[in-house]
Amino acid sequence: MSDTNSTNALNAAETLLLRLVRAGDADGWRQLVNRYEQRLFAFALGRLDQSATAQDLVQETFIGFLQSMNRFQGNASLESFLFRILRRRIVDHYRSRGQHHVVHACEIGDEPVHLNLENVPSKDTTASQHVHNEEQIDAHQNALSVAIGSVTNELRESHKFRDLKIAEGLFYAGLRNQKLAELISIAPNEVAVVKHRLLQRLNDQVCCVLGPVNAASERIETDLITAWEVHRPSCPKRSTLRRYTLGILPPPWQDFVSFHVETLGCRYCLANLTELKSVPTPNRRDDRLFQSTIGFLKPTLD
Repeated sequence: MSDTNSTNALNAAETLLLRLVRAGDADGWRQLVNRYEQRLFAFALGRLDQSATAQDLVQETFIGFLQSMNRFQGNASLESFLFRILRRRIVDHYRSRGQHHVVHACEIGDEPVHLNLENVPSKDTTASQHVHNEEQIDAHQNALSVAIGSVTNELRESHKFRDLKIAEGLFYAGLRNQKLAELISIAPNEVAVVKHRLLQRLNDQVCCVLGPVNAASERIETDLITAWEVHRPSCPKRSTLRRYTLGILPPPWQDFVSFHVETLGCRYCLANLTELKSVPTPNRRDDRLFQSTIGFLKPTLD
């Protein structure tokens, strides 16, 4: 059984919640808000200087989710989708104040690599060309998602945690070979060799789906960081994070999760850990966020 996220569709609990919310079920919406509110707030609070602002942006995130729910295809987890909306709200918040702010997935990293899978067409692009381009981008994303899931699953199942560290250091945190080699205490050429092997395997798998013409290796390397962040295949499950906090994971897994959350500083997992470590109190949650967003809940067609 995997201890990390899957790049595939929603899990059973998320599928049920989404079905209820799409049907306009108020109790389903309350469950979704309660499930994700605290980890989203922990993420926002780490990027902002005021608790009230963080609360406002989390509220906007849930409203944004309801407004964009029809566009959610279920090819990533609900948590990842909500985090992506929240990141955009944080960036927009700073932009409205005349500040440029980049929200990295990890606390460690070199200069950010801005990768956009939703390419903006030129002004000369016709409607039919735009649709064709979007279809190509969607096909490439889907093929790359399957390839990432296959490769990371193979690394986990074979307990090749060094290679998995290299993969997420390169394609998730965006580290350069030299920096990553120092963190893992290996030679930079070892990182380069593993990187070349991983890219080749990913390219081969994408080519199997799209063919060699549509799956250039440079396109894969360009899209990997964004695709990795969308699907987060190396992020530990919450149950794994809980066992990590108790120190009861098998040593190889304990070491990998430590690298993921403490060395790379995955902000999504740190937000989950903040929620998990918080001392539970009776009636800790209140209905303010639910009540402020329920008016936006409308039944939708699948």
